[in-house]
Amino acid sequence: MAREVLSRDYFGHPVRWSPLALPQVVAATDTSPHAQQLDALFALGLLERERITEFIDVGNGRKRLTLSWRYHWPAGQPAGAVTGVRRLHTLLSVSSPVEKDGVWYSEVRLRWYQDDLPEWVSRPEMRAFRPLRRAAESRDKPFDAVVYLYEHLGRWRIWEAD
Repeated sequence: MAREVLSRDYFGHPVRWSPLALPQVVAATDTSPHAQQLDALFALGLLERERITEFIDVGNGRKRLTLSWRYHWPAGQPAGAVTGVRRLHTLLSVSSPVEKDGVWYSEVRLRWYQDDLPEWVSRPEMRAFRPLRRAAESRDKPFDAVVYLYEHLGRWRIWEAD
């Protein structure tokens, strides 16, 4: 029962990685590590950016032209970049179902890894992002997870907290 529910609702679905809250505006001349990471994500096609040109009042009736980039996720797509799919490594335990308020619950402990990683995950400029390093090594060092199942209308599903 647990394997069927996990196969249907948990494994095989894309894993999305959202490293930052977007949109973000960064000065075009900014060379900080943060700006370099945004530029690297743009160069890989994971982010889109648009140029922003503004005149800023610097006093005495003078104005200065500033150029900035506004980074955002591609339009029409969910936020985040797909870094692969979740696969079952080991099913550690499944608890016996427990009834509470007329609903049956079960706890599943498992280990999983990411598969079908895109090529860009292993690029040197992506090594700064720990979640991507973990995704790349997860077959040898799988992630531990606890998933709760519940029965609804005669069918077991994954319980998600609100």
